[in-house]
Amino acid sequence: MLAAGVLFDIDILKIGHHGSRTSSSQPFLDALLPEAGVISAGMENSYGHPHEDVMARLAATGMRILETDTSEDADGIRMTSDCQTYEFGPIP
Repeated sequence: MLAAGVLFDIDILKIGHHGSRTSSSQPFLDALLPEAGVISAGMENSYGHPHEDVMARLAATGMRILETDTSEDADGIRMTSDCQTYEFGPIP
């Protein structure tokens, strides 16, 4: 996708493969410039997802990071949108 030049600025990125070490490369993030990223990973999973290298890359972009593996977001993440704006919150 990078080589084909089909990536563009986005608002929200679902972080690939639970935030594994090989997901979300710096060139990929630089092309997308996401405002927020959502990582779906189990709490204290045996793979160590999301990986600390990925978390550092994501944090360096300044994006808002939402995770399902933390106690804050463990019950899930709800996103609402009117196709112009979006908002994150807890699942009721």
